Amino acid sequence: YILGLTSKFNIMFTSLTMMIGSFLHIDTLYLAPNGVYMMNMAIPGLPVTSSNMGVVSMQEDGVNINFMMRSSSRSVKDDQKKKITEIAKLCGVKQITYSDWMPEWDYNPDSPIRETTKALYKELTGEEMVEHGGHGGLELGVFCDKMPGMDIVTLGCKGGGAHTVTEWLDMDSYGRVYEFMGMTTGLVIHGQSPEEKQAAY
Repeated sequence: YILGLTSKFNIMFTSLTMMIGSFLHIDTLYLAPNGVYMMNMAIPGLPVTSSNMGVVSMQEDGVNINFMMRSSSRSVKDDQKKKITEIAKLCGVKQITYSDWMPEWDYNPDSPIRETTKALYKELTGEEMVEHGGHGGLELGVFCDKMPGMDIVTLGCKGGGAHTVTEWLDMDSYGRVYEFMGMTTGLVIHGQSPEEKQAAY
């Protein structure tokens, strides 16, 4: 029986355990926290840590259950992992493996680069920059993990429907983000001559 947390967290029951206690995997599924674990106190409506049950599949040696954990706080994430681990052990888990592929990236309320970005945005556009906190996975945590104290800000385009067949991106907003960073965008379409494509690059 494998229970996976991504941070990635795999917990295994053997098929023998499954045959002896067929309800053990049901107990683990029922008891393991699923959903938001803690909310951010500084940003209303923003989760700090969550775990979500993903794929449940049968394997030759048991059942595989995968959880995905997201967190902006290492200590809260570690607490959540410990809680799920202990529940799984009580339900007869034999093997646990972890894989932290996306380190946490904590909110910095006093970020100098965010304040500079907001001021520059107002200067260039005449509008206030909209700040939005998201609970999606960002690879920026890798940089923060390797360089503690690094100050980071992200700029996003307008879009929606992430990870679905109706996912969309507003290309005009994409161009504005590039222009804000001092870069340019171009358009390459079928039927253009090599010279036109080169100019767009």
